Amino acid sequence: MDTTPLKKPQVSRACDPCRRRKVRCNGQHRCQQCEHLDLLCTYSDNQRARSRKNALRRGTVISEYKIPLTQDLKSEHISTSLLVPAASSPDLSVALSTAYLHSLIPKYMAYVYPFNPIMTDKEIRESIRKMATDRDHAAFVYAFTGVTIDLTQSNAATSHVSEQINELAGRAIELRSPLLPGFRPSILRAVTSVYIQMCYMSLGQYDLGFFYLREAISMVHLLRIEDKAVMASLDLSERSRRQRLYWLCFIHERFMSIFHFSPATLSPYAQFPEDDPSLDPGVSQGWTQVIKTFLLLEPTFISLWIGDRSQVTVAWVEQKHRELDDELWELEVSMLSDLQQADLVVTRQWMRTLLWQMAMSNCLLSSHASCPSLSLEMPLRLSSQLRQFLTKISQNTIQIHGSSILSKLLEIINTIADVVIHGPQVTLEETTSRIDDILFLKDVIFSFRNLQQVSKKILIEKLHLIREQFAHIEVASQLNAMEPTGHYIYVTPTTTSFNTLHNITHINMAISPSPDSSIAQNNTTANPPSIADLQNSITFPTLWYRLHVLLYDLQHFNQRPDSRERLETVTDLSYIGSPYFNEDETLAIKNTVVHGKTIAQIIEQELQDRLERRIKKRVDSGDFRVCAAHDLAPILAATLGSNLKQLDKDKRFLLLINSRGLDLGEDKWEGLAAKSFAPKNKRKK
Repeated sequence: MDTTPLKKPQVSRACDPCRRRKVRCNGQHRCQQCEHLDLLCTYSDNQRARSRKNALRRGTVISEYKIPLTQDLKSEHISTSLLVPAASSPDLSVALSTAYLHSLIPKYMAYVYPFNPIMTDKEIRESIRKMATDRDHAAFVYAFTGVTIDLTQSNAATSHVSEQINELAGRAIELRSPLLPGFRPSILRAVTSVYIQMCYMSLGQYDLGFFYLREAISMVHLLRIEDKAVMASLDLSERSRRQRLYWLCFIHERFMSIFHFSPATLSPYAQFPEDDPSLDPGVSQGWTQVIKTFLLLEPTFISLWIGDRSQVTVAWVEQKHRELDDELWELEVSMLSDLQQADLVVTRQWMRTLLWQMAMSNCLLSSHASCPSLSLEMPLRLSSQLRQFLTKISQNTIQIHGSSILSKLLEIINTIADVVIHGPQVTLEETTSRIDDILFLKDVIFSFRNLQQVSKKILIEKLHLIREQFAHIEVASQLNAMEPTGHYIYVTPTTTSFNTLHNITHINMAISPSPDSSIAQNNTTANPPSIADLQNSITFPTLWYRLHVLLYDLQHFNQRPDSRERLETVTDLSYIGSPYFNEDETLAIKNTVVHGKTIAQIIEQELQDRLERRIKKRVDSGDFRVCAAHDLAPILAATLGSNLKQLDKDKRFLLLINSRGLDLGEDKWEGLAAKSFAPKNKRKK
């Protein structure tokens, strides 16, 4: 057999760009080189003499044959000609008109710029003018359009607006010039990345949002904003603008650290932005207050939130509470616009909720605590305060802040709902007031266009639990309504943290049968499942593996973000449910009989016994706690006959959970290896 390698066919004629650059050409109508560099591929009959003298430098040839951006835009059926009436929304399948883009600028300056005070209206008009010939300016215009639509069309149809934002963000990414050797970092590119991040956060694409925020932070570093010598060479306005850009990325990263459980990389800048005469004083004052607020999320706060919360102490909680209850801050904020107040007040209440959750995670709450952040009823006080504030401002003032304020409100209402469901019994009047506050906040949240279905489902599950638990209270019946109930007076027509849901005090499920467990008991069949049935890979494929993933997550929710993420979506009070198991599997597990009792009955009885033992130990302090996560893991493990310590050491299991998560796919896990009691070989003396 002839193994001589085939020679590449000779090309009789190269295209003009390849010939002039003296590089290999494949002779096709649009050759590989021109396709790669996005050049105009032409074949001219009038060829110059081949000589070094006539050869141009590579960069000169590329710039000469570079396809103009206008041609690229036209190829995608998007131009800057006046094709769309200025008053209408853009249909990207047709065009974006210059008139429409200019019509967005006043909305941008009113609602976006105060919280992102970098690119001015003058600079946006300049980018619109240059977008036909400059890729980076075009990318910025698309990102600017996406974020402005997102924050100013809160009442529009969900699918239509979301499709627009998604397409605008995608076009912004496509149009940006590639990062090649010799590129120059720019504020324009950094802000474009921030706006793309905001678009994807609104769409629920949190990983993409995280990626483009990191890109913006990289651009900030490349601009050397932290270099005093570089900054000193700039004039006051430009220096202040770059400082504001740094703080913008700092604020977005701190929020993502809490929301995405990711470490923060940016340290606080050495100073607040310098006074810029060109910046509106009201915007400047509001922006400074936003910076001061997010400075409270200092490294210790972030590390405790995403790491080991057992290090949370009473002294630290009390210190953070004092910082959050600054009376001077309240006075300064009261002088700002309603739009700025809405963002700052909700953010502070959100931070108070986070602080309370961390205190609860380490079992620091008490019925008689002097510090409100260590009190069992802190979230209920927050709900009352938040309602009083929200009734004073319009619905649009809240919605204009988009996905960030929605995430904060979801965290707050989910925490309040958990306390109402699992908290200590109070008077009928107090319970009615609490449920009424939840109804009000529910109406606020359901008015958001971009409320994600997962978050909505979790909240609805909790509202149903409250309605069933307090069926004797008239106002609770309104929790079943998915449309606004009128509690939010401006209506005109997150999931909660895992630690909140699973460490709540006075767990009612340990005192009286939960709705889920009663369902399980009522559906017990004549031949209930056994542990062997749960292990059967034919009857329940991968179920035994997923049961152990649940056990592992319950043990490691404080150390592993992926464990916390899975557990945060669980709405079942016993944690036996989606996403770990489907409905049939959940029912089978709860009905499985072990020593004459179902697993659902065993869990309830064991938790009740533990609660009673702790009540006896702490009767003097009045501080009775059951940490459902830590208590449930050993109960469930003992019921299934599994060894938690052995699970932590099972290399095969750890490999699978790290690589596959819940979806085992084609892989198999045979269960924990049987412990050997054979004598070990001893070394001979």
